[in-house]
Amino acid sequence: MPERRVERSTLIDTTPEMAFEALTKASELREWMCDYAWTVIRPEGAYQVRWDSGYQASGRFIELDPPRRAVTTWQGTGEPGETTVTFTVEPEIGGTRVRIVHAGFGPGAEWDAHVAASEKGWDGGLDNLKSTLETGIDLRITSRPFMGILFDVLNADRAAKEGIAVNEGVYINDTVEGSGARAAGLVKGDVIVSLDGVATPGYHELGPILGSHQAGDTMEAVVVHGQERRTIPLTLGQRPMEEVPATADGLANRVAGLYAETDAALQAAVEGLTDRRLACRRPRASGRSKRCWPTCRSASGISSASVFASPSTLGRHRPGRTPPP
Repeated sequence: MPERRVERSTLIDTTPEMAFEALTKASELREWMCDYAWTVIRPEGAYQVRWDSGYQASGRFIELDPPRRAVTTWQGTGEPGETTVTFTVEPEIGGTRVRIVHAGFGPGAEWDAHVAASEKGWDGGLDNLKSTLETGIDLRITSRPFMGILFDVLNADRAAKEGIAVNEGVYINDTVEGSGARAAGLVKGDVIVSLDGVATPGYHELGPILGSHQAGDTMEAVVVHGQERRTIPLTLGQRPMEEVPATADGLANRVAGLYAETDAALQAAVEGLTDRRLACRRPRASGRSKRCWPTCRSASGISSASVFASPSTLGRHRPGRTPPP
């Protein structure tokens, strides 16, 4: 039986030098491929790449010809043996052609799942390599499902005051314009008590549920409003992405604007408060701190719900790469 291998290629609007750096440099690998990486870029130099899922791979560089070719060994978690990965980088009309060949998979059935995982991994990896090099946008972030809710804590006091039939759940303060939650008709005062068949007594349960889905998936949400209970379909959207400024000056101005907005919000939150209330964590002579977090929270009106209200991500774009459209 011929050797099994996975071969993939993509044309990227970048230079061979930048493509090669993205394939070998630890800081660049984290931008498109993995969550953690370290590399020693020299013949027989070691490397390791890791993902938050627990999977990791390690090996060594057995060939290096910058910026044209690199060959590494590859030993991944749970894999029956060592394989090799070959990167080739060639200039081409319209950009740079990047080819990846992952070879050395054995013929036995114990390799089948690892071949399938390699195919899926390199498909997604090369798509993200192209995206990050051309636009600065990390597809791992934009593909995360986005409900678009602004939530708060539900307890017995609030339930009694608002006449809600349950004491636990994810209380909706508002929804984000254009989100799946807004399209599903969720409004202030709704309480999500179950999502995708899993009970949601609080917002902590949302992360694992959403983590098992992708943008575009539809799930059932059980919602209580007052004394009424209903089940609705809720389609997850893409996490909103701001357009990335094409120049360093533009990015600096964007960041300065964000700081100014945050500073204004903080000033408004503490306006009129006394020094005593502002001293939420005043050190004592013994070195211990006096805490008065509940006072500050109620005085400022800021809660964890407002912090997580409308997450957005600013894509990465570095000088020398094609600016976003």
